[in-house]
Amino acid sequence: MLRSCLLVAISAMFLTCFTGYARAEFNIGLVDTKSVFENHPKAQQAKENMEQDITKFQNIFQAKQEEIKGLKEKLDANALLSDEEKEKQKKIINDKIVELMKYKKDMSGELEAKEQELTKEIVDDIYGAISEIAKGKNLQLVMEKGSTLYAAKGLDLTEDVMKIIEGRNKVSVKPDVERQDKK
Repeated sequence: MLRSCLLVAISAMFLTCFTGYARAEFNIGLVDTKSVFENHPKAQQAKENMEQDITKFQNIFQAKQEEIKGLKEKLDANALLSDEEKEKQKKIINDKIVELMKYKKDMSGELEAKEQELTKEIVDDIYGAISEIAKGKNLQLVMEKGSTLYAAKGLDLTEDVMKIIEGRNKVSVKPDVERQDKK
């Protein structure tokens, strides 16, 4: 009997605690980070910079490939070369191929590092804006909108995030414009 009363009392305490917890307000916000990233003022410039660098890399790579191809064709067409001279030319071609592969590896690493640097700057800006809004609205949780199945309309903070980002970027652009006017 005492055991049953104790069990009922403990159950009642848990139920009371759980009910009180369920009634507590839990403020949530949603942000479409993909949209914010794509519409970030610096994203288009970063994309253009990367495309220019990739095009430059591809042009140099292609020119080096053409050079190797030309050397191979020249070697194949010149049947009068001695075996020693042919081996010398083959070594030059192989060295060029090794050089080309090293260039490709180095440039791939540089391009990847640059992309990460540009992306990190934008992502840090986005998360800073999200954090600012979350603190200002006393939110306990901000989630990615794309992974949410249903949410009330008032929870979407995407436009607020974009306003903060655009405001930050206008402020950072104005001093440069003033300096250009003074020159």
